[in-house]
Amino acid sequence: MLLSQILLAQNPTFTINEAALIAGQLTVDASGYNYTPPTLGLFPSITIAGTGSTLTPGTIPISSFTAATLKGSTVGTPVALSSTATPLQTDLLALLGAGGGLFSMRYSIASLSPIAWTAGSYTNALKFGISGVALGADITPKNATLTVTVPAFISVVTDPGDLEFLINDLKYLRNTDISLTKTTNYRFTVPLKINLKSNTATFTFTNGYTNVPAPTTNFNLVTAKTTTPVNTQINLSTTAQAFLPTLAVPTGNTSNVTAQYTISTANILAGFINKGTYSGTLNMELSDATSAYPAATNNKTVNMRVVVSDLSELSISTSSINMQLSTAANYKNGIFLDVSNHLTVSKTTPYSITVMATDANLKLGTTSTIPVNILSIGPAAGQSNVNTISALTTSPQQLVNGSAPTIDRNIGIRYAINASQTQALLNKPAGIYSTTITYTLTGL
Repeated sequence: MLLSQILLAQNPTFTINEAALIAGQLTVDASGYNYTPPTLGLFPSITIAGTGSTLTPGTIPISSFTAATLKGSTVGTPVALSSTATPLQTDLLALLGAGGGLFSMRYSIASLSPIAWTAGSYTNALKFGISGVALGADITPKNATLTVTVPAFISVVTDPGDLEFLINDLKYLRNTDISLTKTTNYRFTVPLKINLKSNTATFTFTNGYTNVPAPTTNFNLVTAKTTTPVNTQINLSTTAQAFLPTLAVPTGNTSNVTAQYTISTANILAGFINKGTYSGTLNMELSDATSAYPAATNNKTVNMRVVVSDLSELSISTSSINMQLSTAANYKNGIFLDVSNHLTVSKTTPYSITVMATDANLKLGTTSTIPVNILSIGPAAGQSNVNTISALTTSPQQLVNGSAPTIDRNIGIRYAINASQTQALLNKPAGIYSTTITYTLTGL
């Protein structure tokens, strides 16, 4: 897309603002030039020359600009500016007629993208002349100033969008950090600095488990860093920190910044173990890294959410429990078997664990039975917060009740036949009596 600017003076001024950078090219028409034809001689050429090879200050090449004569709707052939006098029009008769007169100049930049347009004002002195045998020929003015003005600005071209961590697998609470990567495109004419902060110290918690107090989770459990370009990792806080200390104005004035946001497994366990939604906002503060243009700022608010699913898992270390009554002392005193770390539970809500038998009897094939309620199930030695089920039945009984969310909690279990129950074993055929015991994990 071509962007045009019309000037009513001989000095062309280009304004390289965001609209011009988006258009990618720019044309400026400057009026007020006058050509006086020769009294004697052939029709000459008008020449134009710049001063040096670049605009001052800086390194913008004058060869990026072209110039052409303009009369009405007739445009001469554009020529690239240089420090050498270059003919603009070899035959002015078609342009002005034998009587000469006023004309305009059309200055253009065909492509803005090869240059890093840095905020400021840049100039180059242009000189006009007459070439050839042309007694009495003249052009006014003989000097003009080419000016390029680049306003200071920073804009966000592509929105980074919301940051949403989905903790939907127990691996994130065990051994896998969770990360998000976001790429944002910026357009800017000043060296870019990005500071980042959270707008509150803690997340807002919603969608949690009924009657469970909302956890207080700090934003500093989340880290952030830019990976392109690479910068030091920061922990989020309400104090603005250097997320990107400085990024030079790039060729074409647009640049991608890729950022990574991470919550480590340890920090997930510390602050995000409860099922629910943790939400808040971040503020990206964009500014001139040199402070030369303090008004060149832009702020961007980014929504952050951490969504923890209702996750649960119950595992058993062994599915076979063997209890032997092989001596008279066993029948007199009873027996027990402690199984360390027998149950392993993970749950992101408060939970209970129940236990039950699938049959009312322990069976020796089809020939003999023993009531299952002779079995007692409870905590192994040293195990706390576990109830004792004195008589196992086919109805669920609460072994663990009202426990807080946990990951990989190990529970030792004691299986016992107390001395008071061994009489049920008397006069029974020798053999292996078995039943199936079921543990059930339930959210409260």
